[in-house]
Amino acid sequence: MGSAEESPRPDSDGPKIKVELSIDGQRLPLKAFLHDVIGGSIVGMVEGLRDPGQKPLQTIEIRVQQRRGPDSSPSDDAKQS
Repeated sequence: MGSAEESPRPDSDGPKIKVELSIDGQRLPLKAFLHDVIGGSIVGMVEGLRDPGQKPLQTIEIRVQQRRGPDSSPSDDAKQS
């Protein structure tokens, strides 16, 4: 059996999009179909924000940070970006 994480290979029937997912700095392994499900959803949303005729997307980077209550502020890491 193969590993839990499967990298997309453009020359195969595998996923067409590569996704890297980390939570609190820990990278999560993804099954092949999740690369397309998560990646396809994000690409679809981002494409809707772009002007027609722009060059194709190569890379999308997203950082999501949850706030911890009404008086919470983003961490120092988020402030630096």
